[in-house]
Amino acid sequence: MTDDFPAVLLDEAKLCQWQDLLGLAKLQSLVGTYRASSAQNFADLEAALAQEDVERVGRMAHKIAGAAVNLGFAALYRQGKAAEAAASKGDGAGAFSQACAMSHLQAASLEALEAWLARDIEEK
Repeated sequence: MTDDFPAVLLDEAKLCQWQDLLGLAKLQSLVGTYRASSAQNFADLEAALAQEDVERVGRMAHKIAGAAVNLGFAALYRQGKAAEAAASKGDGAGAFSQACAMSHLQAASLEALEAWLARDIEEK
């Protein structure tokens, strides 16, 4: 990891792997697909939180974590897995607390990813 992109947000090795495998343009397309699908996933998570539906919070946290790890969002993945684990134990307060932090991590991760992609473009 570089100092510019803390390990808590991005898995730079995963991103480099995707870029080497797919190329920059395809990686950027993948980010666009992620943005579109994650918008609905986070809307569903927010609805589950509003309804205090522990089981649904766990399912949505699992879904978000799975997508996040594929794109190299290490912190969002860990947060989602923590929310999912709490929900699976029936710990509503823990699940809700962990899940509430996921939106912030999503925004920070996307911002860091955009900076990482822009840096790569500038270097070429």
